[in-house]
Amino acid sequence: MGTESEQDQRRQIWNRVAPGYGNRHESSETNFAAVSDWLIDRSGPRPGHVVLDLAGGAGGLGHRVATIVGPRGRVISTDFAPEMVTFSQQLGDAQGLQNVDYQVLDAQEMDLGSGSVDIILCRSALMVMPDPAAALRESRRVLKPGGALAFSVFTNAANNPWVTLQMRSFAERGLVTPPPP
Repeated sequence: MGTESEQDQRRQIWNRVAPGYGNRHESSETNFAAVSDWLIDRSGPRPGHVVLDLAGGAGGLGHRVATIVGPRGRVISTDFAPEMVTFSQQLGDAQGLQNVDYQVLDAQEMDLGSGSVDIILCRSALMVMPDPAAALRESRRVLKPGGALAFSVFTNAANNPWVTLQMRSFAERGLVTPPPP
């Protein structure tokens, strides 16, 4: 999972880029609409479900699901970076969402009870976590028996250069240690 200083470094980077997500939020949600539709379709949220939006960034996916689970359901919108959670909450509040809880949460060490959620969704974040296996173990722990986990990831860097551009730029500026190949 990395040392505490590496974790702090990653958190600081994501906190710094959070405002940029605000500027691109609407276009990003449009661009990721098909992925969001797929995640929602495969996981099958229904009214009354508790859904964990894991590493949800600006919260667009979780906000969509909040309308599906309705007032009897709940969405836990999370991110590792406090500034992302703040931005997500601002967007949710602007939409009048009442059934979303916003939490700073590390997917690799979740402060949630075992068997506490019906569905876990993770859109395009698992592959940038230092220890994806730890995040999956934690997901299994917090998921209710018979619950659904749906996540999306990018393929290799050669097929997705736009995904790696941001982290390569951070590494070139000395903001992060380059990841192993």
